[in-house]
Amino acid sequence: TAKAVSDSLVNAGGAPLPDAHLKSAAHLMVDGGFNINSTSVPAWIILLASAHLKRPVIMDSEGTGVPAAQSNGNFVVSRFAMPIGGSAGQTSTEEMRWRGYRELTAAEIRQLAEAIVRQVKQRGPFRSLGEFMNRRLAASSDEKALYGALQAALEDPLVDINKDYRDKKITDADITGTSYAFKEAALGPRFQGAPAYISQADILQPIAPVINARSDTFLIRTYGEALAKDGTTVLARAWCEAVVQRVPEYVNPVDRPEIPVTALTQPENRTFGRRFTMKSFRWLTKDEI
Repeated sequence: TAKAVSDSLVNAGGAPLPDAHLKSAAHLMVDGGFNINSTSVPAWIILLASAHLKRPVIMDSEGTGVPAAQSNGNFVVSRFAMPIGGSAGQTSTEEMRWRGYRELTAAEIRQLAEAIVRQVKQRGPFRSLGEFMNRRLAASSDEKALYGALQAALEDPLVDINKDYRDKKITDADITGTSYAFKEAALGPRFQGAPAYISQADILQPIAPVINARSDTFLIRTYGEALAKDGTTVLARAWCEAVVQRVPEYVNPVDRPEIPVTALTQPENRTFGRRFTMKSFRWLTKDEI
C-alpha cells in the first residue's frame, strides 16, 4: 500500500530515512520501458521522435531576460532547458550554432534509427547501458574505440544530422605537442561540443528514463498437443499466449526487494531470483500463429 511504502522511506516527520535511497527502487516501475538491444527500426523511430512538436522556450537574445516561447518545432533536440538562441539549421551562422537548438526532419530520424540498429547488430547484445554508451578502451583507430554505439550512429556517413557541421576539422597539426594517450579521440569536426552539433548526450537526455539493457516484460507463446496411443496420431492441438512481468519482489518475500543477491537468505531466492507475475493470458487459434 501507499502507506507501507511511505513508512519504509520516511519517518513520522516526513524526512527521508537514512537507508531510503537503498529501498526506493523497489517501489519504482517504468511505463513503456525500451530495450536498447532492439533491432526494430520502427521502434527506434518512435522512441527518437518523442520530441516532435515540442515548443521550445529560449532566453531572449536581445538581453531583456524575458523567456520567449517558440512555435512548435519538428523533432526538437536541445542541449539546454532554455537556450539563448532559436532553431539552428544545417547552414546557420557559426554564432547560432553555438547558441541555438536543432530541429530534425523525419528523414533524419529514420536515418539515425537505421544506423542505431546497424550498431546494435555489430556490437550487441549490450549487457549494460555503459556498454551501449561508452567507447571501448583500446588505443586504436577502430570505430568502437572512438565512439559508443549511439555516437557512432550519429557519425555514420549515411546519417545527415551533423552533415554540414563536419566541414571544419581538428587535424594532427592542431594537436602537435600534446601528450594524448589516444589522440584519435581528439580529432574530428571542430563543432563537436557546440549545442547545434548533435551528440549522443543530446539524444540520450530525453530517453534516458525509459531505456534499459534488458526486458522485464515478456510475451510468451507456447504449443501443446495430445497424441493417440500409437504415439503419432495427433488428437488435439492448443496454442496460448501469456504476458509475464518480472517485479522487484523475490520469489520468497522473506527477503526484502532491496536486499542484494549476495545477501539473500532463502534458497529459492538464490535459485530463482525475482518473482514473475502473469499480466494476461489467452488461448490462440491456429490462424493467429
